[in-house]
Amino acid sequence: RSGFIAIKEDGSIVDWSDRSWIASFLKRNYNIDKVKDIISNGYAYATLTLQGSVIVWGDPEDGGELYDLQDQLSSGVVKIIGTNTVYGGAFVALKDDGSVITWGDPSLGGNPFNLSSKLKSGVKDIFATSQAFCALKYDGTVISWGNEFYGGNSSKVKKKLTHVNQIYSNETAFIAVKDDTTAIGWGDTAGIEELMKEVNKKLQSSISSSSTTTTTPQVVQRISYPYRPIVTLYSDGSVTAIEKKKQSKNRIAFSEVAHLLKSGVKKLYYDDSYPIAIAALKYDGTVVTWGSKGFGGDSSKVSHLLVNVKEIYGNTWGFAALRSDGAVICWGDDPMVIQFNKISDKLSSGVIQLVITGDAYAVLKEDGTVITWGTPSEGGDSSKVSDKLVNVKKLYSNHRAFVAVKEDGTVISWGSRFDGGDNSFVSDQLVNVVEIYSGKSAFVAQRKDGSLIGWGDKKNVEELLDELHKKFSSSTNKNQHNTFLDTTKT
Repeated sequence: RSGFIAIKEDGSIVDWSDRSWIASFLKRNYNIDKVKDIISNGYAYATLTLQGSVIVWGDPEDGGELYDLQDQLSSGVVKIIGTNTVYGGAFVALKDDGSVITWGDPSLGGNPFNLSSKLKSGVKDIFATSQAFCALKYDGTVISWGNEFYGGNSSKVKKKLTHVNQIYSNETAFIAVKDDTTAIGWGDTAGIEELMKEVNKKLQSSISSSSTTTTTPQVVQRISYPYRPIVTLYSDGSVTAIEKKKQSKNRIAFSEVAHLLKSGVKKLYYDDSYPIAIAALKYDGTVVTWGSKGFGGDSSKVSHLLVNVKEIYGNTWGFAALRSDGAVICWGDDPMVIQFNKISDKLSSGVIQLVITGDAYAVLKEDGTVITWGTPSEGGDSSKVSDKLVNVKKLYSNHRAFVAVKEDGTVISWGSRFDGGDNSFVSDQLVNVVEIYSGKSAFVAQRKDGSLIGWGDKKNVEELLDELHKKFSSSTNKNQHNTFLDTTKT
């Protein structure tokens, strides 16, 4: 079969010839008419949606079935690639947390076998030959797997594969270029020679252009509050801070950790109401902290546990980190940490989501149960609804309350009743809920029929509804029925 598929800038699909069925197939079976990418290996297809999920079809042995990977590929995917031969193929997906998921023919890269643990975090980009895959990590190392004659085995050059900043590939070989422009190749000998000629031309061109052009790192994130240090994260992964020369003994100064923040920083986390402590997540999954020692600036007691971190959450009392293995690590204010330590054995694995209010934390586990800690009035105590917090699908939060949407489409709320922690007056209407929208002190639920139900602070509910009406401006959503509860008067 032959044909063409074109993906337009807005994500819509245009296809013709023998494959003109793909657009209608996705619309009919998945209600998708816009995508980010479509990859084929000749026997199966993998589609990356604009929402970051993956849809596959075709020969199950070559990647046309996801089996138990469905949940892992339901969100957060930023790139998919594939191997492609006359007798089969495989796919690889890179997620926004730096992890890699593989499926399809094992001999063509569908299974990295003993390399799986090295692909759980810290991956910057992925590449492919016709029968092998390669992952470039943020620490400059390289992992390859698949058919060894096509670049799937880099063990002979492993010691040289450090400080790598770019990977090139063709049908049969890979070439890694290091920071010092040294080029290292592996795979088929003829393929290496052919590819090396192309790479050398690109390197020469790059050297010539760099002699006349200077690239200035761009600002990615800046934290600037009155009377607090100005902290800036740049596109090259470095962090700078402007702080007072005289520092309190109760604080870890930026200058004490600056040497750890010269490169490799992915994102900065802090309490957005007032950042008295800051946590930096690096691309290799490690964490660097500074600021007020008692509120998260000092992570020395848990530093050995802060590895393979995929996300960090900061509020008034400190920080909580979610690792790629489903464990949660917490540090900061002593009373909060004491609470956490009492339940930490339940949070050593199996956590799939973590959300916060200003003073509390809630996690969703694989079995659909929920665990909370922190200030009771702001959601840290869920004991009054604990019997209902089963078969939970997803958690949401605002500044002082939590919401859980269950698999059956019903909704459970807890926390400050003035801010949406009590939905009892509209609970009978909270059925078939498909999405929750959070405000500062209210929630709005969208039901399957498109209607919107709000509860919490009246003014904030009205603000949320106005925003959602603008978002849902199509004719099918203009006549939505809206209900709200002003709990400030109950």
